Amino acid sequence: MRGITDSCAVGNFVEYRTGLNITHPFLAMAVSVFTAMVCGANSVAGIARFVAMTFPTVGRAVGMKSPPSRCTIGRLLAGCRGWEKAGRINLHVDGKALCGSRVDGKQMWVVEAWDGEQLIGMETCGPGEERSAVAKLLQSLDLAGHVITLDAGLNDRPILAAAADGGGTYVAQVKANKPSIYNDVQAAFADAADGHATVELGHGRVETRAAAVMDDPVLIAWLRETHDLPGLAAVGRIRRERITKNTGEIEQHDAFHLLGGAMAAADYAAAARGHWLVEVMHHCLDAVIGEDAGRSRNRQICAELAVLRRFGMTARRAICSEHSHAAALDFCRFNPAQTLRRLFPWALVPRPRHPPTAAALFGIRLRRRKSVVI
Repeated sequence: MRGITDSCAVGNFVEYRTGLNITHPFLAMAVSVFTAMVCGANSVAGIARFVAMTFPTVGRAVGMKSPPSRCTIGRLLAGCRGWEKAGRINLHVDGKALCGSRVDGKQMWVVEAWDGEQLIGMETCGPGEERSAVAKLLQSLDLAGHVITLDAGLNDRPILAAAADGGGTYVAQVKANKPSIYNDVQAAFADAADGHATVELGHGRVETRAAAVMDDPVLIAWLRETHDLPGLAAVGRIRRERITKNTGEIEQHDAFHLLGGAMAAADYAAAARGHWLVEVMHHCLDAVIGEDAGRSRNRQICAELAVLRRFGMTARRAICSEHSHAAALDFCRFNPAQTLRRLFPWALVPRPRHPPTAAALFGIRLRRRKSVVI
């Protein structure tokens, strides 16, 4: 993150608590905060609790003399001003509401670009500002040579223009929320044959997806001028046929997309299918990590915590690639010392005499079982 790099020039953070002349090395605080997020901390208070309870092992290993307070950690997060990350081939852009975080009485939203493994960029916004935030996000990224996937709610002209002006190739889904464009694209594939096809088995279903791309110059020029679609170069259709094994029921559905560049049917099918990776990531953030339970009231801290949660997901997948998201989180949560060793091999982690329990680390209340005398 660029903000962390800029803050390294400061060297140390002064402890916020009054009456204590204590400084914390910036690198040690950054490593401790990142380790806390990987181990499942979900708020500034949770990070402070984790850092305090694991100080004999994690804190001393990274060079801290005393655990920082909650206010000091909050000042660290509020001081980070932004981040930049080099893009990959496919960038999946979508928005998500932070249900528990509010600033000035308004719910916080984040829009982000996810490449399937790690976060590429993020912007924060309020309710109803998602489209303008996506356009701003795309303008801030280097999109040259990359594919940007968008759902049906983000296929507005400013967003398509930002993707096209940045040198990227957009794949934007079209649904009935824009009936004029949807009907024209659907009519263009009335007599088109299916192209590249794939078959997937899972969840008791057999699903076949057939992708077709149409790039007729006359048709594309008419669609581009009639509906004011900047950078439009082709349109695509994915025909899904799903067969349920138990009942034999057959379902068929067509999905249409606007393409900002010439693409082969196989590449188009892979990009459209890959957009679900950002949806899966959002589901894990809610169901596994509990992002909606955060109660931050500072806009900058909301953004930094959201970034750290996603960086934590990437780190957990890197050190526990053989496990699911939930299993990887449990491993890191109950083994903070091993997590630190895997993340930062240079850290010399001593073995604690009395390691803290999960209840102490995360404030979990354990029910005591009543003893039964027979």
